[in-house]
Amino acid sequence: MAASGAQNGNGRGVKSILPSTEVLSQKLAYQVPEDSCGWLCFRPSFLMSFRSPKIYLFFVCCGVTMQGFIINGLINVSITSLERRFSLTSAQAGLIAGTYDIAATLCSVPIAYAGGRAAASKPRWIGIGLIVMGIGSLVFSLPHFFTPEYLVLTQPSESACGAGADSCDAEAGAGGGGDVSRFLYVFLLAQVLHGLGAAPLWSLGVAYIDANVKKKLVSVFLGVYYTMALVGPAIGYLGGSTLLNIHTDFVTVDARSMGLSPGSEGWVGAWWLGFFIASFVTWLAALPVLAFPRVLPQSRDLDSGDTETHGGRDAQQLEKLENKLAEGRAKDLPAAIWGCLTNPTFLCISLAGATDGAVMAGMSTFMPKFIQNQFGLPASQSGLYTGAAALVGGASGTVVGGYLVKRLQLRLTGILKFIAIFSFLSFLSTFVFLASCPNVPFAGVNTPYRNRSADSESWLLADSAARLQDACNSGCGCGSGRFEPICGPDGITYFSACHAGCSAPGATSGVDCRCMDDSAEGLSAPDRCAGACPYLALIVITQSVAAFCTFVGTSPSSTAIFRSVAPRQRPLAMGISTTVLRIVGTIPGPIIFGALIDRSCQLWGSPCSGPSHCLVYDNWWMSRYLMGATLMWKFSSFIFYNLAWIFYKPPEGSEEYPVATVDQGSPAGIAGRPVGSSEAEKDFTSRPEGGLENPAFVES
Repeated sequence: MAASGAQNGNGRGVKSILPSTEVLSQKLAYQVPEDSCGWLCFRPSFLMSFRSPKIYLFFVCCGVTMQGFIINGLINVSITSLERRFSLTSAQAGLIAGTYDIAATLCSVPIAYAGGRAAASKPRWIGIGLIVMGIGSLVFSLPHFFTPEYLVLTQPSESACGAGADSCDAEAGAGGGGDVSRFLYVFLLAQVLHGLGAAPLWSLGVAYIDANVKKKLVSVFLGVYYTMALVGPAIGYLGGSTLLNIHTDFVTVDARSMGLSPGSEGWVGAWWLGFFIASFVTWLAALPVLAFPRVLPQSRDLDSGDTETHGGRDAQQLEKLENKLAEGRAKDLPAAIWGCLTNPTFLCISLAGATDGAVMAGMSTFMPKFIQNQFGLPASQSGLYTGAAALVGGASGTVVGGYLVKRLQLRLTGILKFIAIFSFLSFLSTFVFLASCPNVPFAGVNTPYRNRSADSESWLLADSAARLQDACNSGCGCGSGRFEPICGPDGITYFSACHAGCSAPGATSGVDCRCMDDSAEGLSAPDRCAGACPYLALIVITQSVAAFCTFVGTSPSSTAIFRSVAPRQRPLAMGISTTVLRIVGTIPGPIIFGALIDRSCQLWGSPCSGPSHCLVYDNWWMSRYLMGATLMWKFSSFIFYNLAWIFYKPPEGSEEYPVATVDQGSPAGIAGRPVGSSEAEKDFTSRPEGGLENPAFVES
């Protein structure tokens, strides 16, 4: 029998004893006000003084900094080390980078929709997300603890002529880890957790700022927010580069005693240490965010009259849509999504940001690798250059963009034109990739052995393994398992001392190596030959300028999205925009860039123990592939920003609405006088930050 109808011995129902769920929820709501700070039932009074937008901005910036530190900093600077340590291709490395966006894409809209409900607590969603992201960072570091020591090149080379070992045996003995490429799936799982955890930051985190900050300050707050999102990757590049100077097994291996240094061919730095530390720091950053209330007290004094929605939208339809969004019912989600996607201005802004995102994701992932191979720099140093360019250009661009929107008091049309101008400048900066470095001569790869003709058809058509063999090393029994390059006195790099026909391992003269030019003076060195390329400063400075021109539109584009949709649509609109960004941009971006870089590979490592990584790239083709992909996406971004302001129709009554003229004797007054020129009309139509404060009043 139902509880409401149960009777006790005295004939009294138990309904009076057990309070209903509604009564309990009302009591709980009374005990825990919606604007109180704390965790669950622990809400000390001293925390109430921290309920301000500035303090929230500080703590949520800590969270978004950790997101950038892990995702766009540590992972990108560690790509080359992961490829070498776990025998991954660039396409697989791009898949690791793209999996974060795949996971974030799948959950961005549901999280934005659920967290955007009237009764939902956005800080709670953000805080839980940070905890999940910390778990993902810990998982990303786990492969280091489940693999044996990395012993490549920690033993003296015995690869002289006549001492060559079978390639697979040599590689197995050197690596000592079997098929480590299987850990690819662990990295993918970690990236899934990263994507789930970071998703609320880009929809609910931004929407919470918009809902609790004065409208004229939103662009400034967003400028600070996105700047810290860029400071995170810069710190990640700098910190990750520093950690790469430490051997990956520094606890058990003394690299110095074995003659290893960060510049050694087989060096792998402590890529995992940053992720391990970042997991605990991210959990600490989540605690203060979880304590913030659903709404800040200051939000009651704010209005939402900054909407500049696309013209032609019926006010009653918008009001009906907002009511559905406030309820947050799952069955209304498709209609809510369709309401955003049918807004052409919003859709074009989202597509423009997505095409920009493809370039940012691809370049941030592979720019360290590009610098490393073009200029022959170690991974740690190339990461420093990339981080410096991102920090100087990106952070300054984000601050300048937010400031200029506030200083110039730009409305939606002005914002879109402003972004389009800088998008075109960013497009022009792409042509810097025409300045590529010459390939360092490598015997059998891009340069024939000295007794071969460069035009020999047999040499050009042979596969990479056959091209490494020549009459000068034919009797040496050289394997291709261990890549131990040496630089001859003739300025040509050889795969190993055995492939150079050297009679003894180590540094020898050209006289002792049959494949080298014996007329060249000097000794060979156990490393690749260094190339001379004067374009490093040009590349780094231009990339910094490109980052500035790209990120100067980051804060204004978010402001444009907010102004192009109704207030209740904003969390969902940010979620949809983020989803479009990832589907069109940041998911395919790293994968496509990685595949293009793989196409420029001239020599692959031995595939005995699974997928191999590239050993030698063609600098000319690497530059041209990157330039082609970047030009395509940058030009698309420029077109979409222009289409956004072309399609935009200002709402009737706003300052951007086309001024109409009337005939003499009309109610408006003199012939040709613009409507709205009287003082009363000016006061009515020139409300700051978004035109009319009450669209319903215009309708009536």
